[in-house]
Order: sequence, then structure tokens, then C-alpha cells
Amino acid sequence: MLFACSTCKTAPTFTFGAQDNGELVHLMLCPECGIVLGEWSSIEARDDELRSLATSLQLRAKSHSGVKKQRSRRLTPD
Repeated sequence: MLFACSTCKTAPTFTFGAQDNGELVHLMLCPECGIVLGEWSSIEARDDELRSLATSLQLRAKSHSGVKKQRSRRLTPD
């Protein structure tokens, strides 16, 4: 699965930054817009959250494609 900025459709870059209190955070940024697309306290937290999101989106896509197939079968005359 590929992630992209919803504003300009550009693939994000991964970098790090500092919060106001000086704590290091890992960021997912749009290199074109400069929008922060995600912020995590660790690489492990980032990977876990993005993996979970990707799995959820893939399952949703599969369930929607199954519904479309079922509907088209119902509309087909026997």
C-alpha cells in the first residue's frame, strides 16, 4: 500500500522533528505541501499504526468489492 498526501497526491517523506518541549518525534511529511501527515513518538509506533491502517483499508476494500459482486449476481436473471 502506498500513502499519499490528500491535497497534492505526492508520496510522503519520513523524517524527524522536535516538539515544543524538545522531545524527538518521527514525522511523515508531504514534501510538496509541507503538511504533517503523521507524528509518532517512535518508529515502532509509526510502523504499527500505519500497518494497522493499511490492513483496515485493505479489508474494507475487499468487503466492498464482495458486496458489489453479490449485488451484480442478484440483478442477473436466472
